[in-house]
Amino acid sequence: MIRKSVVPCRRPSWHVVSCVLMFTLVVGCFPDRRATMIDKNNLRGITQSETPTKVFLADASVVLFPKGYTLRHDTLEGLGHRLLATSTVREVAAEQLPLKRMSIPIDSALALTYFQGVTTTGRALASVLLGVTGGVLTPTALYCLSNPKACFGSCPTVYTSDGENWNYEAELFSYSVSTLLESRDLDRIAQPVPSDGRLNVRIANEALESHFINLFRLVAVRHPQGTQVFPTTDGEVVAVRELHPPVSVQNSEGVDVLPHVGGWDDDPYRSDTAMVRQVETGRTSDWIDLRVRAPENARSVTMVLRLKNTLLSTVLFYGVVLGSQGIQAIEWTQRMNTDPLYASQFRAVYSAFSGIRIQALRHGSWDPVASIHDVGPVGWKSVAARIPLEGERDLTVRLEFFPDNIMIDYVGFAFQGDEAIPVSAAEVEPVGLYDRGGAARPDVLSLIKCDDGTYLETDPGDTYRITYDIAPAGNEATTLFVRSKGYYTEWVRGEWVRTVPGRYRFDLFHVDATMKELSAMWLRDKTAMESQFFRNRIPVVEGL
Repeated sequence: MIRKSVVPCRRPSWHVVSCVLMFTLVVGCFPDRRATMIDKNNLRGITQSETPTKVFLADASVVLFPKGYTLRHDTLEGLGHRLLATSTVREVAAEQLPLKRMSIPIDSALALTYFQGVTTTGRALASVLLGVTGGVLTPTALYCLSNPKACFGSCPTVYTSDGENWNYEAELFSYSVSTLLESRDLDRIAQPVPSDGRLNVRIANEALESHFINLFRLVAVRHPQGTQVFPTTDGEVVAVRELHPPVSVQNSEGVDVLPHVGGWDDDPYRSDTAMVRQVETGRTSDWIDLRVRAPENARSVTMVLRLKNTLLSTVLFYGVVLGSQGIQAIEWTQRMNTDPLYASQFRAVYSAFSGIRIQALRHGSWDPVASIHDVGPVGWKSVAARIPLEGERDLTVRLEFFPDNIMIDYVGFAFQGDEAIPVSAAEVEPVGLYDRGGAARPDVLSLIKCDDGTYLETDPGDTYRITYDIAPAGNEATTLFVRSKGYYTEWVRGEWVRTVPGRYRFDLFHVDATMKELSAMWLRDKTAMESQFFRNRIPVVEGL
């Protein structure tokens, strides 16, 4: 088991929750203060929001609407205050600024941010807009403005340096989409410990979203030579010696899929299109049944999987949940961050749809064993599940999931007797942390050192390099892990803002309608998304 940090951590009395949402229309207008006359016959096009909102504009200025705003067709109106990027800004609360009536065309807005509690004028300007309007970010940002369905979205991404290149390692706390859904994660690092012990790790924000990192710790796990260590479904680690392929593997249609899951080879099993079409008529799952034969002395089985999500969950969140709600997506995001009951209901519904449910066939029925949450679409993740044996030698395990939400590249089984393979774990203290300008940032280190409710907030293009010195392991092997906790907030794309009469609108309590909309949208858009999504990461500074 990985031990918790023993460093004392101060728990703050409050923190600012800042949820960044995206309007994605090609920019060309600046805000003005003209009064706009609205004919009374056109009042049906008005939408009201009482959520305190920051609006980021194309000229690198920010408009604060502490009491919300009104959307009149293509114009945002309300009592607000405009902050210029070239102005000297005092660190005062937004609520204390003088308010003026403002009128902002939607086409001049790059992004909207809902804020809760106190937001300062300095924080309002020290934000994503200064990056979005820069030369490095503009090509990708503009592509996302014109084609939001194929715009890259992800949680914090982690890379390690091999001395020449930065190599992708992990995607942190996937699908923790609000502060009330904040979650822990444990990810295995493929990079071996360098010969000199000096390891550089990068945390990056490569998407049009904001990340809130509560905890980020590197863990060194020592284990016997000739063994491998994996994170488990319950947040611990387990060591295995030899992994064996299953005897047979069949999917829910009775098709032999062993060739797809028998090798660590990027040739995964995924549900076919016909299964997704059947979602409209009530189908909610695909599965693979794996049969394995245990030796006589085995007391338990450890199953190791290599998997990742398709982009179906991304379509669910971007297109169905947020995209269908128009401007009300901002209100929904606020509710997800402030209403514990609603957030827990969303978690329950989403959990029933997402991830993998692991079951063992015993006495003619399927017994739940464990579950694996969604791991994200960016890269493969390895995870282990421990399955107790109840005297049987032939074991059948079912991995059940929503059609085409998961790709499974590998499944292997290790058998264990009465004695577990010993492992020990210790957190590695960082030598230093540096921002994208190369400056040392001990203040940032203090934000991510403990699970204490203080957050490192990152915007698109932000990146940090953390340097570690890892002690020699002697005769043992060392495998590195990242332990993290946090959440993130998505930006709402511009085409989602304009409400289309008669269009589907997300309702948490009408799951059947949501699944039908998801199926139709996924079948329509998946080819374009899969060809463009990963090409549109927000660039980060490569020199770190």
